[in-house]
Amino acid sequence: MIPFESVPGMPPIFLAFVRGSAPEFFPDEPVGTAVEARARAVARAGEPARIATGQQAGFLGGPLYTLTKALAADVAARRLSDSGIPAKGLFWMATEDHDLGEIAQTTLPSDDGPRHFQLEEPGIRRFQPTGEVRIPDSAGEVLGLLGADGDTVAGRLAHFWKPGRTFGEAFHDTLARLLGDRAVAPFDPLRDGDRAGEMEFFSACLERGTEIVEALGRVEARLRASGYEPQVSRPENDFPYFVIIDGFRRKVSFRAGRFSVHGHDRTFSSEELRTWLEGQRGRPSPAALLRPVLAATLFPIAAAVLGPSELAYHAQTLPLFELLGVPAPVFLPRPHLLPRGARERRAAEALGLRDEDLFRARDALAGRPPEVAGTLSEIERDARRRLGSSRAEIERIDPTLVSPLESAIEKVGHSIARLRAKVERAADRLDADKNRRIAIVENALAPEGRPADRVYPAAAYIARFGDAFTARIAEEAECRTDGARFVDFE
Repeated sequence: MIPFESVPGMPPIFLAFVRGSAPEFFPDEPVGTAVEARARAVARAGEPARIATGQQAGFLGGPLYTLTKALAADVAARRLSDSGIPAKGLFWMATEDHDLGEIAQTTLPSDDGPRHFQLEEPGIRRFQPTGEVRIPDSAGEVLGLLGADGDTVAGRLAHFWKPGRTFGEAFHDTLARLLGDRAVAPFDPLRDGDRAGEMEFFSACLERGTEIVEALGRVEARLRASGYEPQVSRPENDFPYFVIIDGFRRKVSFRAGRFSVHGHDRTFSSEELRTWLEGQRGRPSPAALLRPVLAATLFPIAAAVLGPSELAYHAQTLPLFELLGVPAPVFLPRPHLLPRGARERRAAEALGLRDEDLFRARDALAGRPPEVAGTLSEIERDARRRLGSSRAEIERIDPTLVSPLESAIEKVGHSIARLRAKVERAADRLDADKNRRIAIVENALAPEGRPADRVYPAAAYIARFGDAFTARIAEEAECRTDGARFVDFE
């Protein structure tokens, strides 16, 4: 296990959350009893409670943590059901997001280090919801590198990502295939959304526009006063909503009680903006700070499985739940799982690399003398001390023997020191092996200093470890607060 403090990229407020030291921003403990209580509180007649999670519709299904979040939602939902509370998971596909550069890329492991691929397509329009973007021809090169046979899980995943399909379609099919009959349902707001419910929520947010902006300003001031920088940086006049018109996602701004839409000159009251949007046959699209509140409005969400950055910005979102009269879910930290094969496990063992030093392996191992060198140093010190302790008695017997004694002390100490130096030089000659082993560990577990579950897609692991990979990850997909964990494969 690797303590979260030793994992790079962890927001300080996330570390405070998992240590239980930020109750003013996260009042609910991430424990099963809290989830059960919230599930009963949000229960709706005939509808199961939800354990929510989500992610952008990333190429090949996005990094591995996308799958582990969905599996964690399944684990939590089944536990609720086992306790007598009907529940299932909800995976919110963020297909409305327009950051194509973030989703149209992937990284695959190789013996020479991680290989990064960015899918380029000049014809793709900026600010287009990514779920509607078609997979470009350049994806074919990456799919070929997976080396996946058509009859394997990895082969079928590659089939989903054929050029010409949309990112939303391919991501949905990938997630559904990996989850199988688990109790988690992918939800695509572009395809499955409740238009009437979304517009009603949008209208409520517009009507309380001033209160929302002021509430966000207050919580951000509290965060800064407590030493935390807000995870979501809001520019002046920001309002946490977009609108989608003619296939483009446009930012909504708010100033002096009036709304405006990027690319349009006029300003609107809340009622005018809703009427105008309906006339444009457009639809509202919440930004990150309001999306969780919309989800909890549409579904009875008992808990949300969140990554470190998501947890950080939910500290900003939490007051908006109360403001809009929506019960907030219990926040659960997603599993941080690092699949580890026999090769990298043996390399780490040969290096003597401690788990907590994984992300600083080169520094931790740099210049470290072999263990026997320390033993020889101890022998040298002990020999000098023991020989020196006989000085008084030898001098009493024959003072002329003191000089030979001192000479003997120096010769013995020098001989041992010379041997130690030779051992250390011999160890230095083994640096090539050491560096090779470090590279094996880093490429598999900490590519470019980052946790591998944030870098490599599930498809890459399935191609390496086989069709049983998902089931093995599911066995470890618990939301825990202690740190990142290895999942070993042979």
